[in-house]
Amino acid sequence: MRIKGMAIFLSIIMFLSFLPLNAEGKGFVKEVDALFSNLELKVNGNRISGHKEPFIYDQHLWVSISDLAKGLDLGIKINGNGTVYLNSKNKLNVDIDKSKLPDAFQKGYEIEAKERIIDILEEEMKIIEGKIPSSKSPSSNKNDKLKNINVGFGNTTVYLDGKKLNLNAEPLKYKNEIYVPLDNIAPYLYITPSLNNSKTSINIDANGILIKDSNFPSLTKLIGFREGRNYLLNLQIEELEKRKYVVEQLRIPYKRITDVKSLEKYLNDNFSACGDLRVELKVTEQRGNWMYLDISFPYSSNSSWYKLQRVDVEDWIWDMYTAMVNLYNEDILISGAVRNPSYTYNSISSNKNYITFNSRDKDIYFDFTNSRLKRDNRINPTYLAESLNNTLKKYSNTNFAYEVSMNGDTANIIVHPSSNDFLRWSLYAKMGYLKRLNSEVKRVYPDLVIDGKIVFPNEKNPPYSFHIEENRVRSVDLLRETEEQLERLYGSFSYGNYDFNLKYSIYEKGLKDFHLIVEGNFSINDDKWIKSGSTGEERLSNNVHNALSYIISLWDVNVFTEVFDKNMVVIKEFDIYQENVSIVYANPSDGEITEGTEVRLYTDTSDADIYYTLDGSTPTTSSNLYTKPIVINRDVEINAFGYKEGLGAGPISTFKYKVVLDKDMSYGLTNLVVDNGSLSPSFSRNIYDYEVNISSDVDSISLTPYANDGKITINGAEVSSGSSKSVSLDGGRNKISISVKEANKKERIYTINVYKGTEGATDISIVNLKFDTTVIGIFKGRLSSNKVKDFTGYKVELLSKAGTSHSSTMVSSGGEFEITNFPVDIINKIIGYKYRIYDGGGKLILESNLN
Repeated sequence: MRIKGMAIFLSIIMFLSFLPLNAEGKGFVKEVDALFSNLELKVNGNRISGHKEPFIYDQHLWVSISDLAKGLDLGIKINGNGTVYLNSKNKLNVDIDKSKLPDAFQKGYEIEAKERIIDILEEEMKIIEGKIPSSKSPSSNKNDKLKNINVGFGNTTVYLDGKKLNLNAEPLKYKNEIYVPLDNIAPYLYITPSLNNSKTSINIDANGILIKDSNFPSLTKLIGFREGRNYLLNLQIEELEKRKYVVEQLRIPYKRITDVKSLEKYLNDNFSACGDLRVELKVTEQRGNWMYLDISFPYSSNSSWYKLQRVDVEDWIWDMYTAMVNLYNEDILISGAVRNPSYTYNSISSNKNYITFNSRDKDIYFDFTNSRLKRDNRINPTYLAESLNNTLKKYSNTNFAYEVSMNGDTANIIVHPSSNDFLRWSLYAKMGYLKRLNSEVKRVYPDLVIDGKIVFPNEKNPPYSFHIEENRVRSVDLLRETEEQLERLYGSFSYGNYDFNLKYSIYEKGLKDFHLIVEGNFSINDDKWIKSGSTGEERLSNNVHNALSYIISLWDVNVFTEVFDKNMVVIKEFDIYQENVSIVYANPSDGEITEGTEVRLYTDTSDADIYYTLDGSTPTTSSNLYTKPIVINRDVEINAFGYKEGLGAGPISTFKYKVVLDKDMSYGLTNLVVDNGSLSPSFSRNIYDYEVNISSDVDSISLTPYANDGKITINGAEVSSGSSKSVSLDGGRNKISISVKEANKKERIYTINVYKGTEGATDISIVNLKFDTTVIGIFKGRLSSNKVKDFTGYKVELLSKAGTSHSSTMVSSGGEFEITNFPVDIINKIIGYKYRIYDGGGKLILESNLN
């Protein structure tokens, strides 16, 4: 349940707007009308036990000061004349100019206010979409009761740590308790009060000051988190405002869409034309929230394509994406292409698509490389400047003016803020402004490259330079500020009495890649580092991982990281990738096919590997590597994804095939019998791959094939139907091939993998297991089995429960293994982990979840 900002109190206070306000005097009792709502009082989500009931009077929320002191762990003393003395136990006795308390408090209030704005925007979106009527007013609490009560005014003063508090509304007495206006006293206590959605409880966020936040051991960590939260809320507000604007402009008909087929029909009904170009839209559901959007048109309409501008295509696809988000799934992710009509759908040519696109972080990235649409070179700098001065005249209470000139194909933009306040903005706010500037320029000229400067009124402050290209914002000045911020937030850690410092340096390796160098002020041979052991390594890794998360949230970039000691000896290396491999295609794509058909897999990302499964399971980098066409002889589901070093894994594609009989292919075996072990799966004529597990003391296996017609061979040697053939075996995996060939027909081939010495491998378990994701990922233990004595060649793999491989390691002969430094961010923790064990022949023998 999301907690709202203080502004939400107005939704209750408005119920009192019809009441006359009683004027109060000093030192006397008077009857007043107050609203009671049976509200619970909480601090950091924990109920204050036995608290007195809060109430609303004179547009303030009043709470018992004794309850407030109890919930916030304040000392309290009330003398006979009603004077209240609060004691913060030295938690608030700080130098305000140097303390971090105001920063934590301010950022907490900013978050509350922005969450309230988001609620209002989401409410407006629901009205626009027809989900709720526009006349609907905020709901009241069913427990609301208006009471006439006697309260005492005057003669009450509150002191905090010896200093008198100047409250706008003076405290009052009710039922022998002193009540204070919560919104008045909150700034003195650095707390953020708020009302929940159902208006049943008041929660007080202590902002990590009077009551520590269990999730953040220090105010520095809390402030760092809240900076990131504020930045994400800014993006969410901008995105909601954009969605609201687009939906209003689109005027799309509201329709509840619950399945992909209905979504495809809706898009074809409402978005079947871009300018004069008529198209056909095909939507394919992928794994997770991914949808693939295939856009095609006949060759005869090519002339209409060439009449389009890139901005026309971008706006059109954005409109479709907006409709999909609003009407089908707000978390939807899309990739897709506009196909060149000169190529078939199943073509594997690199020129097959005019454009490709994919969504990331609520934005859409376009590739117009093969579009044949001319770049609009008629850029009018005066028009762009006028547009910016209209659409981005003000940002975060600061006014801006713009000058634009052209240098070849690059726009030089000079930004003039009205004050030097920009210099005091947080890094997230500065980047938020530049990203907003990028979006406003893209709206006018989508492909424009920008070189810019922010020139401040005070000439003593040097200008900030920035560069924007391919939807990415870069700035040397902000990179230096990023380094400084990393050192403030993550530049030190300790172990016992030992302190360790880190210096961060960021180098640009192009638009998409950064190189992060982390230098420690210690040597790995120092006694203090050696004594810190694995704890020191964990704390080092935790700081660097936090720094990486901070960089990526700001810059949308791939980051290669090296951590050195003071002698430049490498301690750690990390790779974080933001750009993904494109979707995997199949030819033929799916449906009914003739047995023996070859299915080819491909992706638009050059040099990417493709991994696939044939049993409906989720593929990983330990699955089958695609190297040649897949021969389909039975009904099957292929799941595949692309992977390339330096890029993130692509979305998983699913292709389902139903096989029909091929009259030109040999009928094949009618049965197959083995004298040792058993076939897995059980024999079927149109299943071509089998496994047999036998004990290590068996030196051969006999196979008896049966066929109604054709020549049978086992490993090339001819065998009669019903006759046995003995094949000698080596340790581990033995591959046996059986073919059946009728005259003038294609042969049918079966493969039997015999694993010698792996019988009983499924009794393997892990002992001395340690699995920890508290700070840094640790997964280690020892394999144990009653039948396997030597684990040489065995492998352990760690994966997410969704099937993404994190890491793998070979097992020692005694069964020991260890995997560390795998991702432990919040997403991985939510998804969960599992592991797989493979034997010496590469066979998967055990898969289990980790808790």
